[in-house]
Amino acid sequence: MADENALTATDTQALRAALIGLIEERGLVAITLDDISARAGVDATVVKAQFKNKNKLLLAFENEVLSALRGFKAAIKQVKPADAMRLVAFKKPLPVIIDLFEYLRGESAFLHAVLGSNGHAKFNARLRKLMTDDIAAPILRVVYSKDQGSAFLDYYTAYVGSAVVGVIEAWIAAGAPESSEEMAALLMRLLFFKPGDSIKK
Repeated sequence: MADENALTATDTQALRAALIGLIEERGLVAITLDDISARAGVDATVVKAQFKNKNKLLLAFENEVLSALRGFKAAIKQVKPADAMRLVAFKKPLPVIIDLFEYLRGESAFLHAVLGSNGHAKFNARLRKLMTDDIAAPILRVVYSKDQGSAFLDYYTAYVGSAVVGVIEAWIAAGAPESSEEMAALLMRLLFFKPGDSIKK
């Protein structure tokens, strides 16, 4: 028997949309769980029974996004070094990176809200760690398979992880004008860009 006090999938989507809208309008600090519930048209008592406060609600949505992003790690780890090097040589993106940007495009409204100046600063740090550990590191370990354990590769991985988040933030802030394919190709060029290379394709 269904719990009459449980949130439905429709309720959850309405709360998510309300949270995004209110962060964009007023900023995270200025809103409450009651504000979000009212905007979503969901009984605040039911919402509070599950989430207690706005931060727990936001954390639940952030965790969904981060969990989905971690799912790309397995696909990246399956890429063969020879295939990766061939794509790098021809300045072509890994298909999984195209899929990654397609997912990010689908979450652009949420990302715009939480990564913006009125959003959640801690999410940026969590996203940066994920991009370093689960996206940048697997790609670089494939391409630089003979350099495992070097301090340079460790720092380069941290550098790339932060850079990837910067690219995502700029793309989202601009309204994601480029296609997922274009962004994947651009990211691959940025990852392996050498001083003196032409910035033209």
